[in-house]
Amino acid sequence: MEERKEWLKDWIFRLSVVAVTATLAIIAIIFSGCGQGATNITGPSPITTGTTVVDFNDPDIQLVKQYNNNPTVRWNKSIITVYDSTGMANQSILDEWNNYLNGARLVFTNSAPADIEIIKDDNSCGGNTNTSWSGNYIIYKSIITIHQSNSFAGCDTIIKNGTVKHEIGHAIGFFGHIFDGGVMGEGSLQSTDFITISVRRTLVKLYSLQPGTKVG
Repeated sequence: MEERKEWLKDWIFRLSVVAVTATLAIIAIIFSGCGQGATNITGPSPITTGTTVVDFNDPDIQLVKQYNNNPTVRWNKSIITVYDSTGMANQSILDEWNNYLNGARLVFTNSAPADIEIIKDDNSCGGNTNTSWSGNYIIYKSIITIHQSNSFAGCDTIIKNGTVKHEIGHAIGFFGHIFDGGVMGEGSLQSTDFITISVRRTLVKLYSLQPGTKVG
């Protein structure tokens, strides 16, 4: 009888460990960007890794390490749906990003929920992106908030397009800001909507790697 009790205790302990491990595996890591040019990543320590072998000295790998994450984080689906309740995004903006996603495509949907959702906030001017991924480094949700105060109505088309395009860039995995005169520079409003070569190279390399690939 005592032996049976010990056996049951052992199995209960093992099941508890499995349950805790499974829970950790699905805890989301949250990325926030752009509110004041800040980037904050919070959440559990990485618990899984990719198996792709990479050359850490590759300049494009260095870009991924600097502007994405180590291990890599990205969407892992062929169609990434986008719902825009602000009316500011358009398919041409999505198609520009689609050129660098290794076959994955951003596509509009008519209603929420969607993979990427663009919503309005009238408190200020600019944008902010919150991107969530699970313990296997696959993004599963991005919420883009566009702050549309009265002053935003006076912005020209380039600034409006640049701001939306900038936030979508964060939503697909370019988490940092790069000061090269392009759309992924730091600031509440983007005075350019040009996707620079460094941003293109980062995303092309990122989407050629498996999620969870160590890059340094």
